[in-house]
Amino acid sequence: MSCYRVGFTIGPIYKVFQQATAPVSSWAASYIFSYTMKQLATHVMQTYGEGDGDLLILPYLGFDETGRSIAKESSNLAGIGRYPDRAFFQIATDLTVDELKAGIAHCIHETKEDILQALPDRPGRDEFVKNELYIEFVIQPSAVRGEPTVKRLNRLLDVAEENAGTQLEFAHDYINEIFNAHRNEPFQERFMDVEQRHNPLALSKDENRGYADIGSIARRINHRDRKASRYYAVVSFDGDSTGKAVEGKEESEVMEFSERIYTFVGDAVDLITSFGGVVLFAGGEDFKCLMPLANAGHDRTFIDVCRDINKKFNEVVGAGSDTKLSVSFGVAIAYYKYPLAEAFQQSLDLLDGVAKRQKGKNTMAIHLEKASGQSLTIGFKNDSPLLGKISKEVCSLLRDDEKAAEGSEKLLHSFVYRFNELKHLFAIENASEEHACNLIQNTFDTSEHHGNKVEDHLEFVKDLYRHRTEIRDILTNEGAVDGAASTNGSSAVTMRQERERYVDRISHVLRFIKFFAEKGVNS
Repeated sequence: MSCYRVGFTIGPIYKVFQQATAPVSSWAASYIFSYTMKQLATHVMQTYGEGDGDLLILPYLGFDETGRSIAKESSNLAGIGRYPDRAFFQIATDLTVDELKAGIAHCIHETKEDILQALPDRPGRDEFVKNELYIEFVIQPSAVRGEPTVKRLNRLLDVAEENAGTQLEFAHDYINEIFNAHRNEPFQERFMDVEQRHNPLALSKDENRGYADIGSIARRINHRDRKASRYYAVVSFDGDSTGKAVEGKEESEVMEFSERIYTFVGDAVDLITSFGGVVLFAGGEDFKCLMPLANAGHDRTFIDVCRDINKKFNEVVGAGSDTKLSVSFGVAIAYYKYPLAEAFQQSLDLLDGVAKRQKGKNTMAIHLEKASGQSLTIGFKNDSPLLGKISKEVCSLLRDDEKAAEGSEKLLHSFVYRFNELKHLFAIENASEEHACNLIQNTFDTSEHHGNKVEDHLEFVKDLYRHRTEIRDILTNEGAVDGAASTNGSSAVTMRQERERYVDRISHVLRFIKFFAEKGVNS
């Protein structure tokens, strides 16, 4: 009897995601691929599950060969695509390699038949399943020595995925036709194996609205008089260096690690859902979701949710680990009329191109794109005390009545303007932190500012300056140099420029916070 390792990859996930024009079509796209992996794994387990040894290596899927759940799950998980796009199996068999390939090809055929039967009969369905949805696999004998099995299979799957993805052309807009995303028609009572009541975007029938759109998610901030109520956050996050965490481990330990990730998924979904967010995909530690910017009822912002997710990941997945595990986030904040696909791409670019590239990762990168075309980008380590202070400041602004919010907006605008005007004073080489805080106090503590919560705002700005090195220079990916020695003229110039850049970063944070005090149009 021979033992083989088989790796599967399905797609093209991102190409289909980019087609989606509404949250419900994005959810449908992710669920189709999750359902595909579940059916594929079920067929493989049913066909080859009688051999010796554990059949599934990665990931832990939480169901047996009949598709029945074998894990305790959060009720919020129902209807959420949570199976990743890759899976790895160990198959012990007397079959030859060619016979095994033929058997796996049959499993793939049966999986596609399942998908055809489960999907709504809309224009383009058959073309999508037969020609556009791909399932690729690679086989390696277990006896092959060298790099770890999963790492080797992943490398081979990268090549197979690239070859499959480059040949695709979409003949129909099937993803958006599934739910008539352009027309918001009545409820579809069932989609694949998801009952309407479990669809995370389904509104009550009494509301006669069908499925939640971007605008309704944004308005969960519960402050319709503010500009922020017309904006939403696309949040993509992923575990940091999870591959290294299991490197060199026994396969039983790797499986236990994968099972902890499965548990974390339910915890993260609960955190997001209770805040008013919607999870569109939860494949292992790789998430894509939509959130309102804040939840007035809970006195929390999306920042608090992300920090709680990071903490939960370390508690659950990092249990028993020698190193602290973390999550990195890409958060794209966009106007509700901004194309959803572009906002998703922004969040992925922030995650992979910015947050994941910071030293030590464990970073939250946030980009705000305003309807006016103005934009700003800020970033912090997840455990930075500043993140909590920023969230509290935002919540404080949202609690203000209209008059107080207007005063805060003017004050914060003044802060930004004066900070830039006095940048050269903050950049003085021998200026102490006390000197800078006194400058802030004397500049803004004037009669014209009294009555606008000026003391609270001043203390916040001082905190920003005190913790200025924690505001990541994510646009250049450079760290702080405040502690560097300066012994020659060129170094002194560099130091001065860096001090001025601290002021720029503080200005960005103040602009971000001011956004939550701004009055909405036609409010």
